[in-house]
Amino acid sequence: MKKLIAIASACLFLAACGDKVYDKSYYTEHLDEAKQVVEKCKSGEMSGENCHNAQGAVSDAAMRELLHK
Repeated sequence: MKKLIAIASACLFLAACGDKVYDKSYYTEHLDEAKQVVEKCKSGEMSGENCHNAQGAVSDAAMRELLHK
């Protein structure tokens, strides 16, 4: 039983050490960072929710720019 608790604790600890996930509104406020994340995602260095959220922010910014021209 102690081994099970130790293994479960180790798994939780390792899972908590992953990259922090930022939402689209964060990347909208930090557009330069969002563009860097998108590039890392395209090159395969990153994947997951941050890629999706950063891409959404970059796409929204591009659309706003097109509409204001």
